[in-house]
Amino acid sequence: MDELNRYRQEDNVYCIDIVLSSILQLFDRKDPSPFKEKDLDEDFSRYLILAMRELTHAQKVKLVIKMQEHHPTFLKAKDVEEAIFTYFSFELESSQNDFRLLFRQGRITLLLGLAFLGSCYSIYFFTKDRSDLFFGFLGESLHVLGWVAMWKPINLFLYEWWPIHDRIVLMRRLTKIKVEIITD
Repeated sequence: MDELNRYRQEDNVYCIDIVLSSILQLFDRKDPSPFKEKDLDEDFSRYLILAMRELTHAQKVKLVIKMQEHHPTFLKAKDVEEAIFTYFSFELESSQNDFRLLFRQGRITLLLGLAFLGSCYSIYFFTKDRSDLFFGFLGESLHVLGWVAMWKPINLFLYEWWPIHDRIVLMRRLTKIKVEIITD
C-alpha cells in the first residue's frame, strides 16, 4: 500500500495530479479528430494507466488537472472526461475482444489437444504390453507427447487470461474517472 502514499487525498478520494501548460497536452497532436474523439497523448494515457494500477485498491479516484490561469481552457472538465471515456472505452472493447479470442483459441486448442492425446493413448494402449524395447520407447514417447500437446490449452485456461482480465477491469475503471480542472 506504499504506492497510495504517492497520491494526495481529498475527502477519501485519491487524486492523480497533473500539471499542464495547456489542455492540448492531453491529446495526440497528430490526430485530426475533434477533441472529444481525439486520441489521448501516449505518455498521458500510459501515466493514467500506471497510476490507476497503483490505485487498484482505492475506492474513489479522480484526475486533477492543474493549469496556469493565463492559458484559458476552452475544454471543460466534462469534455475531458468524455474524451477519456471515449479513449478508454475503445481500449476496453479491444481488451474484451482479445479476451474472447483467447478463450476461443483455448477451446480450439483444447479440442485438438484432447484429440491428439486420445490418439496417442490409443496407440500407447496397443504398445504397452509388448516387451520389445522399440515399442516400450514408442509407447512412453507417445504418452509424453500427448501430454505435451495439452500444454497450450492448459496454459491458456490457467494463466494467460489473467493479464487480459486485469486490463479489462483497469480500462473499466478508467472510463469512469472523474476530472477536475484547476487554474492558478
